[in-house]
Amino acid sequence: MKKANELKKLRRENRALRRSIRDLEQHGAPAAPVERTSDAAAFDASNYFSYLLARLRQKSLFARAEKITRYFRSSIWVTRLFRYGMLIYQYLQAGAFVLLYTALFILIIPIVLSLSLATLIVTLILRKKNADRLIAACTERGADVRFLLFSTKEDFDPAAIRAEAEKTPKASVLVVSPFFFRPRGFGEREDMYVCWRDEGENAVILRKYFFFYLRRRMRHAEYFSITETVLEQPKEDTETPC
Repeated sequence: MKKANELKKLRRENRALRRSIRDLEQHGAPAAPVERTSDAAAFDASNYFSYLLARLRQKSLFARAEKITRYFRSSIWVTRLFRYGMLIYQYLQAGAFVLLYTALFILIIPIVLSLSLATLIVTLILRKKNADRLIAACTERGADVRFLLFSTKEDFDPAAIRAEAEKTPKASVLVVSPFFFRPRGFGEREDMYVCWRDEGENAVILRKYFFFYLRRRMRHAEYFSITETVLEQPKEDTETPC
């Protein structure tokens, strides 16, 4: 009986609490005061930018972002991802250099071709006049004409050319340059030339594309005694002693 009375008492108290809750919900309860974070500590900053940073750190969004950043920095997989990203960046950078060099190469080719074509056109225009002048100079010197040729650019040795020209002081020595644009010669002059250039004494230097036209003109003249000499650098003996 005693337990039954206690149970009835608890039920009455429970019903009373429910009625109180309904009354509060119907009439509305006052809102709980919201605590605001004081920004007094932010004013302790040494400058305005530090103050703004301190205020920003008080924001929940910034705090969450900072926690996420700390988590990522402490993760091993992020380190690996960064490492692989750097490798990919290096490969992309190398590819960018290849593309740059390719673009420069594509731009240089038309320029070189244009210069070569312009040089050949100028030679075609000026070759007759230059050939007439050179043939007249060779005629005054005599009928002997020597052409010095080179198989490669490495065979072009100024000292050897001068020594070869001194062997025949009465002949006209015409040195065919192996270079298309370079003004390199075997004398003291270094100025640019298109067809030929006087190197002093009995020797001149001329371009290879002008050489064929000049030789054809000299052969048709039936006056000159033409000889051709190919100069080559002496090859080193690579045989090993027994």
